[in-house]
Amino acid sequence: MHIHCPHCGKPISADNVNLESAIAKCSNCHAVFGIRDAVEQDSQRYSRNHSIREPVAMPARFTIEERNGNREIVHRWFTPSCFFLLFFCVFWDGFIVFLYGYAFEKADVPWFVKLFPILHVGAGVVLTYFTVCCFVNRTVVELGSHYLSIRHEPLPWPGNKNIDENELDQIYCKERIHRDENSSRSIFELRAMTRDGTSQKLLSGFSELEQALYLEQEIENALGIADRPVPGSTG
Repeated sequence: MHIHCPHCGKPISADNVNLESAIAKCSNCHAVFGIRDAVEQDSQRYSRNHSIREPVAMPARFTIEERNGNREIVHRWFTPSCFFLLFFCVFWDGFIVFLYGYAFEKADVPWFVKLFPILHVGAGVVLTYFTVCCFVNRTVVELGSHYLSIRHEPLPWPGNKNIDENELDQIYCKERIHRDENSSRSIFELRAMTRDGTSQKLLSGFSELEQALYLEQEIENALGIADRPVPGSTG
């Protein structure tokens, strides 16, 4: 049985629990509280958020593959919005090429004018690489018998992970709201709570909650992780 701090939500280790006095101390926020209160709060949060969860169907752009006896969930990056990025890259890169062509064609153009667009060149390179990745890349979540592997292929992209199942305590989803002057949009993350009470991001950038929930469901089923509430989780 695991209990969590009612103040910060971190798991409480057995060393910080006094069964005789039914008192526990959180090593993260140093709060002291009754074990009964923590158990009741965990139970209430579970019944409120997770008592009834229908199985999540596999979303669009997800497929299942088998490799070396392991199950792989494949999520392709491509969406119709990639064509907008492609159009923008053509415009941006074309403008930079024209600007530098004109600058180096004229002998009287000062050197600082030639160096000024260098940041725009860097932005163009990054944006172009990202756009190409959106067309060809995919994310593969491999569910081994005792491990979780996440990789992005075929073009290199940060975020590859290999995690032993003994390190994982819980998988959960978190919503991030991005706001600008006129609107806001939600982006969903897939996160893991480890045995030592730390949280780490596994995947991000999902536009639909069901995409992250499906991966949470499949990872927990494959690794035998019992679903329970995590403070700040979504869904």
